[in-house]
Amino acid sequence: MQRFWTINELVSGTFAFLEQGDLFRCALVSKCLSELALDSLYREIDRLFNILSILSPISPPTYASHYNDFPGNPIVTFDKQSFSEDDWVRFQKYARRVRKLDCNWAQNEYNIPPLSGPDPRSFNIPYFALFPHLKILRWTGRHSMVFQDMHVALPASLKELTLQAPSSIILDQLHRVLQRCLKLESVTLLLDYLEVCMLEDEYDYNLPSIDDNKLSMLMTFMPYVKELHLTPLLVAAETLKSISRLPSLTSLKVVPWSSLPRKFPLTPPSLSPPSEGPTFPALRELCLRLPRDSPSIPECYTACPITSLWLDADQDSAEDFPTLLPEIAQFRHLRYLVIMLLTHHTPIIVPNEGPSHFQSDSEQYLTFDMLRPLLSLSLVTFEVFVDRLALLEHEIEEMAYSWPSLEALSLCIPDVPFPESSVPHKSMPISSLEVFGRHCHNLKQLRIYVDATVVPPRSDNVAERHVFDCLQQLDLWGSKVNKQRDVALYLAEILPRDCELVRSEGWTYECEELFGLTGYTVSDVWDDIGLLFAGMQSLKSEVFDRLSQISPCEERNLEPIDDVFRLQSTAKKSVMAIEHLLNPFPKAEGPL
Repeated sequence: MQRFWTINELVSGTFAFLEQGDLFRCALVSKCLSELALDSLYREIDRLFNILSILSPISPPTYASHYNDFPGNPIVTFDKQSFSEDDWVRFQKYARRVRKLDCNWAQNEYNIPPLSGPDPRSFNIPYFALFPHLKILRWTGRHSMVFQDMHVALPASLKELTLQAPSSIILDQLHRVLQRCLKLESVTLLLDYLEVCMLEDEYDYNLPSIDDNKLSMLMTFMPYVKELHLTPLLVAAETLKSISRLPSLTSLKVVPWSSLPRKFPLTPPSLSPPSEGPTFPALRELCLRLPRDSPSIPECYTACPITSLWLDADQDSAEDFPTLLPEIAQFRHLRYLVIMLLTHHTPIIVPNEGPSHFQSDSEQYLTFDMLRPLLSLSLVTFEVFVDRLALLEHEIEEMAYSWPSLEALSLCIPDVPFPESSVPHKSMPISSLEVFGRHCHNLKQLRIYVDATVVPPRSDNVAERHVFDCLQQLDLWGSKVNKQRDVALYLAEILPRDCELVRSEGWTYECEELFGLTGYTVSDVWDDIGLLFAGMQSLKSEVFDRLSQISPCEERNLEPIDDVFRLQSTAKKSVMAIEHLLNPFPKAEGPL
């Protein structure tokens, strides 16, 4: 049968046979197409960035002989003599559709659209932005040649600007961009995280920085900025005073990472701010990485109506943590709190064997009494990243009474299992879940570490064990287990039908070797428990749906047997069947 190709299939197939990154030949192909074909091609291909590169009539890149601009990568230059007036008009037609542009110079050096464009005087072209409707620009890399003229390419309506790993030249030219884009609402300036980590290595990088005078000048060109994200090494602590009275700033992040674990809503404070006005009058979200020499929160933030606080208190020792927690309690409007209370892990040396695993000192000092100052707050989310925090029943009850609106709770480091020798003497049994369920009525997300080696026996009244009202996600990954089947049965008894066992992101199986885990590891155990539990939850929903469809006449003819017991018996048989499918040749179960 003869095959007929459409123009879109033909062009896409042609591009597929070209070498990856060889957009110059793609540009030659696109010049031979009609505008109608380009319109159709533009709509069908999702990779907008590559389309812009194809439509830009650039010459092949030439490489310089030195490597001063970016370590490990050659300088990429482009010959713009082939940029004609007709090409400019064609490119401008499609550039008007761009709303978001991601320029990753470090990973994709070939796909570079001509941000600066030709000299307008040479082609009698009006002076306007290359991307007139651009809203978001994300710039990654130290290439400064194009950035020096980038203010020509940006419209006044730009809302979000992100500069990842910029050079000193880029920061010096930043004020030109800000002068043109006065409606910016989000600005992110981040150093290269790898360069920051290698400061003490053999590399001697001169990291760019922003002094107080330069930052004050930049702030004058950001009257409407709402979100500001800076690298700690880029801006000193005293320099932050220059932005202390931005009237529109609602979110300030001074952390080295481009993304944070979670984005919390910026809710208005429950109380009105002080009459004299805080240093940051509109600040609602604060993310700080505290310095190791003085892990304390600057005083200029304590009077702000902050509702979301994220602190990274990674320290060499734990001596300053008891004084840090009372400082957090001064934020009277706080609703969302995330604290990373971590100390450096030290290897435990076993004679004649070397370091066997890593252990942190945080599990030896953090207690509920130290967290007691935080009970004066009205928290909705509380996450403390420690190795493990064990609570007694009366402590859980006191916490639930102080935080009646608590919806998310985390008391451990997500996705970090520890071998048996590092398990602390004081740990919560798996039956502690029932205590959380009875007292924390609004809890939707829970992440804790429990000792699941001893599972409570089956209850005569299974209905009493459905203690959680609205729990949606439970993370017990890494907890110590003896029998997977018993744990899955117990969780199915106490958790609601819509609840699921989750596993937080950030942990990979390859990392288990660092903790001395080999063979049938914690990850395999909790994967099996998750499959068993998911099958039971599906069966439970199906049974309850069928029971709800029984008419009153049929209900009177039922035998006087508790439906919950019938469900439990059926579920246990199903679990045994699922377990046999997962593990037809059972392994010897034992403590991990």
